[in-house]
Amino acid sequence: MAAMKAFYPSAVDLPTSPTSAPLIIVARFHGEVLLPHYSVQTLERATQLEHNQAFDTLKPGETYVRLEYQSPQLLQQQKNDLGDSINQFNLLKHLQRYRGENVNYLLNGFMPIHHDSTYGQSSDQPEATLADVLAAGGWQVPQNPQQMYNLIRALAAPALPAPPYGNYGGALAWPQPLSIEDQAELFRIIAENKPPLPGLDPDSALGTTDVLGALVKNVPRSVLNTGDPHAVMQWILNSSVGRQLGAQLKARLGEVAAHMSPEEVLLTALGVTLDAASLSDPKEPAEQYVAGFDLAAPHFYRQPVSVIKQQLIEHLVNTNKTTPEAAPIAAMLLLSRKAPELQVKGVPAEVTFNSFASLSLKSAVARIEATSPGASAQMTFTEVVEFDATDPVREEDQLIQDQTQVPAIIQWGRGHGLLGPQGPYTEQQISATRQAISDQQNELVEAIEVLATPAPTQRSVALARLKQEFGEGIDFEEKTIRSSSVASGAHTLSPALSVEPKGSYSLLDFYLAKKTRSYGWVSTNPRIDADVFKRLRELPDPGQEHKAAFDEYRARLSKAWSTVTRTMIANLAPQDRKNIESGTLTIYRPGVSRRILERERTKEWKYYQPEPLEERGKLIIKTEHEGKATYYEFDPRHNRVQRHDDWQETFKEGLQEPYTVVGEAFDEKTEDAREITRVVPESDEEARQQQARPDSKSTSNAFSSSRSQYLGKKLADEIIEGYHLDDVRESTLAVTTFDEEKAQAHADFQRIIGFFPGVSMIRNLVNGDYVAAAGDIIFDVVMTATTAGIGRAGGGALKGVAKDTVQAAAKSSITPVRKMFGQSLLMGFADGAKTGAKAGSKLLTDAVRRVRTGFSGKTTQSGVRLTPQQANVVSQRSDLFEGTAKAAGAGGYYPTIAKFDAGSGRWFAYNPATNKSFGRPLADFKPTTTTHLDTQWQNVTRKAENGAHAAAFREGYLNGNPADVPGYSAGMKSAQIKKLAVSQKHTPKNLGILARQQERVAVQFSLKGVDVFNNAVRSAGGRVTPISQLFYLSQVQPLSQGQCAALSHVMIEAIKRGKGQQFIDNLFKAAANPNSAASKRFIQTVTGMQSRFAQPTAFHGISNVPSKPFNVIADELVTAPQTKYILVSDKGHAMVVGVKVEGGQRTYFFFEPNYGLAEFPTLGSLRKAMNDVFTNKKFPRPYANTDPTPKVLHLGVSEYRSDALSKVGVDSDTVASLFMTPL
Repeated sequence: MAAMKAFYPSAVDLPTSPTSAPLIIVARFHGEVLLPHYSVQTLERATQLEHNQAFDTLKPGETYVRLEYQSPQLLQQQKNDLGDSINQFNLLKHLQRYRGENVNYLLNGFMPIHHDSTYGQSSDQPEATLADVLAAGGWQVPQNPQQMYNLIRALAAPALPAPPYGNYGGALAWPQPLSIEDQAELFRIIAENKPPLPGLDPDSALGTTDVLGALVKNVPRSVLNTGDPHAVMQWILNSSVGRQLGAQLKARLGEVAAHMSPEEVLLTALGVTLDAASLSDPKEPAEQYVAGFDLAAPHFYRQPVSVIKQQLIEHLVNTNKTTPEAAPIAAMLLLSRKAPELQVKGVPAEVTFNSFASLSLKSAVARIEATSPGASAQMTFTEVVEFDATDPVREEDQLIQDQTQVPAIIQWGRGHGLLGPQGPYTEQQISATRQAISDQQNELVEAIEVLATPAPTQRSVALARLKQEFGEGIDFEEKTIRSSSVASGAHTLSPALSVEPKGSYSLLDFYLAKKTRSYGWVSTNPRIDADVFKRLRELPDPGQEHKAAFDEYRARLSKAWSTVTRTMIANLAPQDRKNIESGTLTIYRPGVSRRILERERTKEWKYYQPEPLEERGKLIIKTEHEGKATYYEFDPRHNRVQRHDDWQETFKEGLQEPYTVVGEAFDEKTEDAREITRVVPESDEEARQQQARPDSKSTSNAFSSSRSQYLGKKLADEIIEGYHLDDVRESTLAVTTFDEEKAQAHADFQRIIGFFPGVSMIRNLVNGDYVAAAGDIIFDVVMTATTAGIGRAGGGALKGVAKDTVQAAAKSSITPVRKMFGQSLLMGFADGAKTGAKAGSKLLTDAVRRVRTGFSGKTTQSGVRLTPQQANVVSQRSDLFEGTAKAAGAGGYYPTIAKFDAGSGRWFAYNPATNKSFGRPLADFKPTTTTHLDTQWQNVTRKAENGAHAAAFREGYLNGNPADVPGYSAGMKSAQIKKLAVSQKHTPKNLGILARQQERVAVQFSLKGVDVFNNAVRSAGGRVTPISQLFYLSQVQPLSQGQCAALSHVMIEAIKRGKGQQFIDNLFKAAANPNSAASKRFIQTVTGMQSRFAQPTAFHGISNVPSKPFNVIADELVTAPQTKYILVSDKGHAMVVGVKVEGGQRTYFFFEPNYGLAEFPTLGSLRKAMNDVFTNKKFPRPYANTDPTPKVLHLGVSEYRSDALSKVGVDSDTVASLFMTPL
């Protein structure tokens, strides 16, 4: 054994202990294969063995490790991932040398490249510049220091947690979740429990459908006492009873569970049984309900978000969904999938439901979950904020952020009345809601800047004016000026200094005291001369400037409190907003009535007329709406608005209690009583504002409505009145050295501010401590302004935030300041141009966008989320494809990633996040050939066709058998053949074989569509001249973008000259004999035109193309007095519809480059044919909708312009050569 170990050190494991051995070796002895580089799976198995204390008996051929984990493709993927990680580490080391200098200096430096990395494999270079590595990897190439610091933070950030079971959703968390039918079948299996399933007790109070409650009974008390639902679930999933139940359910589910593990089946069963209400009694909107519980119920508004989870736990117990002991675990399972933001630890109580703070939290968590499902449940609020503080540095990550924000924006829009209660919503509605969010938050940020700004003092205003006049070179507060006046003594001839004034003064003292005569003074500062005194005399009166500045400050402070009030109204529950917006208003002011009693000579007490002791800042709003009175108490200074249902019968105007003595002397005493007085409208306009108004039938923005504007100003006036700002202004007057000599200013100041109630508030205002004055109202905004300390000290950590912090966080682009929490919601910057990524990385972005965005029209949105690494894997592996599959029932097609199973010849959906196939076989999966794949295909095949081994390529092309090519299987589609060619190394002969087979498949594919098109046209009364651009392209192989757009424009020119048939003939001739001189010229001309029309806007010639239903396009031709051509397009394809008017005769045509030229005698026959074509589901390529949420297919429509060709640089004579003469 020792000798063998010496020769084969990695193949033999020698025992090192008589009592223990490595788990991998023991497992191998029992027939299990555990791979050392799959530490997560090995650790899971170790935990199971620790529970069970025994190995299971496996059936023949079974293994605990999935065979796909050992595939060559996955091995290559792991090597690429390792190389990419090493590159990223080296990149970060180089970037961390940055010290604020020109970014380009650092980016142009070189770094080593790992050979196995994606960059190393594609470039085959040992080193590259940092800029090239960033661009190739899709990272943002920083253009300024702020972007550089953000990039460094992003690359240095720790990886998100990666829970082994994700968000515990099982098959309900698949990119295309388990169907309703399969969920119902799983529920039936559990409910019937025949034969009995392991671990379920049919005699329990809640029956067998309480799967979680039954499993929790087996959990040791030591685990339950931890209070950690995740620990409980880990124990259940690793227990023998849990695995046995999962295995039994997997066997009974059948085909749909073929690719599922027992743990995944068990998690699915838990989700289905806990949320059975979504099967039996589904509610809309579905994302708002879980287990019949409304996560956005009106009573949650302005409540801490933690309240929602606690009430869900109570709901699960009260509705008998599970046992009280299991309810917290059940809530965790349900919320992890439906509302993971409610799982974050340590969320401050100030984060209330439907506020901007909760919106930011929901958005940030959604971005985390899209990258690593289940991660947010293991994170604290501080960690979530820290994650959100770094901007995405890849275009793909930016796309993920933008798309994961949409659910949060929708929830906020519904909660604030901007969106209806149910979707779908158009892009315009989402955009308008985002803009409303941005407008509201911008006003709030402006408000907090005002609240965090000191009141302008006369000194600060005067200093600003002096700096504006004289610049920064003089210290205006330095006391360098003394009097130079002298007087002769009456009794002596010696001069004597004047005694008034007698001290040293600053230039600021002179300006404020208006002592501006230019003689009698001397300064030790040579810059302060007679000219300075002269200019000083010409400056505006500092007192008047201070008054103007303070008046502006008063107005801004009023606006700030109005904004705060309107935000409070906007955050109310919908019914409360409706009461306030539409009801009749009566306004009351709560306060205190005070009376003074004096003892007269008769020893009797006599009181004088009571006077209100005002406690300004609060108002009571009574609303009368739909025959019901409701009372609201508004206190903006403390972020409090309280609905008082208990006042329905008890509210009264006037004194609320008997007078009580609050102070007493020998012959006088003071008594107070709480009092409520009505605030009478001061004008007819104000009276109109308080009148009832009709309920709005459409959505409205309560933040900006006229009613909220009125109430905002009303409450702002109350607060401002309580500030006694006139007295505050007096306290901000400057005290000069001249005043100090009189020794009066300090006493006057103390007298002024000490005389009034609320002295501490005035001191706060004078000192600029507005956060203390405002209480917690600004938490929502301050939280967005800084990420330092949030979550560690809760709201208390925010009290001292000052204006500079707000402004720096929001506006700095130089220093490495983190962005505001939720700032990305306010800024739509998903612009790929900002990343500086090269075209190669943009291909991955396109893949992410295609799969995640989905197709329009009657299609199902895909839930597939691709990280940049996953998109790269999909593009490189020959067994993975993007494409579309048909939804079950009457559904349309949806985008997905699929893996071809050669054994069964069927396609299965594939989840790149788990490297697993899932679900039932896909129906009618159609791989999508991307531009990137086409380019790679052309590069590979043309290099072989024209290279040193061209003869071998030709031999394979003419005589080869596809079955001889490694990896080929019968029935492969065009995209599969192309990917097989580019993802593996092939001989020139085999590449020739694949090239010819791809042509055969392409022609067959296109001709199928020609037949469908022909039948639709003929049944409508038209006739067809077949043409297939795919057949033409399969022969001549130009494969540039813009094929259909170019052919459509050429066909228009040919029809104008009566040469449409000749153009079609020439296309077929060029395809039949592509090597003749005439065909080569023809092909070269068409290829050149195609390149001109490659840009998306080139076909129509305009950027904003109107989108119209297909069934109204023919109406454009009804009244046309002469020949007219209509350009029609979907997302990626161009066509032409038109009418020819010759000698009073009208004929109609429809040119579809994929299938042919159709001509019709009547408008009705054209309409019928277009209806049959655009609603037919048998075409190889479905038409893609140009409108996001229509019930009918929409297409881009514009009228043809005669200068269309010249605008893209195409000569008319060149175009004519394509059809004027036969080839």
